[in-house]
Amino acid sequence: MGTLVHRSGPLAHLGFGVSGALGTPLVSARQTQALIHHAYACGIRHFDTAPAYGGGQAERRLGLALRDLPRDQIFISTKVGVHSTGIFGKKRDLTAEAVETSLVQSLERLQICGVDALILHGPAAAELTKEFIQKLRDLKSSGAFKYLGIAVRGAGINYALRDDIFNIIMTPIHLGLTQSHISRLEVARAKGRALWAIETRGEGPPSVKIPRQMSDLYPLAKAFKARLNGPQIKANADFSGVSLKASLVNPLADIVMMTSARAHHIRANARIAGLCD
Repeated sequence: MGTLVHRSGPLAHLGFGVSGALGTPLVSARQTQALIHHAYACGIRHFDTAPAYGGGQAERRLGLALRDLPRDQIFISTKVGVHSTGIFGKKRDLTAEAVETSLVQSLERLQICGVDALILHGPAAAELTKEFIQKLRDLKSSGAFKYLGIAVRGAGINYALRDDIFNIIMTPIHLGLTQSHISRLEVARAKGRALWAIETRGEGPPSVKIPRQMSDLYPLAKAFKARLNGPQIKANADFSGVSLKASLVNPLADIVMMTSARAHHIRANARIAGLCD
């Protein structure tokens, strides 16, 4: 299993999310596997996924791609707590029993004995009971995962500071962060937590663009759904790499997550991260 990465230079490390359209029929399983292999060839060694992405299809596709890659050179993370109930429908369940069942099923789909990191998907404070934490400790001791983290925003960052079992915080890191969010990140960094940046464009919906390939229908649908749900915060930048670079140089980020269904986008981001020429 891989070792938890902390920032060691002027740029954060780049991670690839096997998520979004990559777990749906909009992108074939073979195409998703090819994109994972391409990301690896570009120098990316961290792959993140979740059972909520495509109803487990994203995990299954990552598992197939891993057959051709050296497991000891790759850091794999998945999540628990949210499940798909359709292309955009989600159901939360962070009970101890549900987490154990979800993790066992994820390992089966990934075809591995244990993930490097397990991320709790948006836990509430009341859900982090002593019994729940003990279940996580038992699963960790069994080898099902090596490191534990939470995917949260705002005051949720404080949850990861309550118990030393938490090693990772996956949270928005971008140009539009509030000072209170920055202060929480600084405290978390001082206490040794690894910080994984998501939503590097900002917290607004994806921009509406004319689709040029099938996978473009996924962000288009998300953008329209977000607008139907009410006013949104404007995103900081388009897919020019400006916001990605801002997160990569942010001293608070250890890993910056990205995803794409286009090979040239992956290579371009890898170049920005200094992974390839």
